Amino acid sequence: MQKFLEKTLETYCLPPIQRSGVCIHETSHVQHLYEAFEGTLKPAVHEQTLLTQLHPTPALCGTPKEKAFATIRELEPFDRGYFGGAIGWSSIEKSEWIVGIRSCIIQGNRATLFSGTGIVKGSDPHREWEELNDKLKLYDSIFFFG
Repeated sequence: MQKFLEKTLETYCLPPIQRSGVCIHETSHVQHLYEAFEGTLKPAVHEQTLLTQLHPTPALCGTPKEKAFATIRELEPFDRGYFGGAIGWSSIEKSEWIVGIRSCIIQGNRATLFSGTGIVKGSDPHREWEELNDKLKLYDSIFFFG
């Protein structure tokens, strides 16, 4: 993921690209590792161009992107729908974007939750399933439908 972000940002941003280093964000059920990258777009580059190149990141579909998409289409028996995407804002001076890797669609009093795990070579499917359940517990404290 870091190499993907660095390579993409180096293509579209002026040096230097600033990195926060890996940080931990703790919630009541899980811990999230994250790293912030900051750069200045090259003069001829629009932020939409950069977002198009970044999305979907390896966190959403894997890498290399084309092979990951093919594998997902082959193995998953369902449509991912609105699984994740770029979430952010922009103004004339600045923009900030993050990768949203969990989402929810609310229709009336029904909520459909989307989440996933970071399946990599050597992953234990049972531990990944437990992690997925822990991630979805976060929704328990946010949504109540009576």
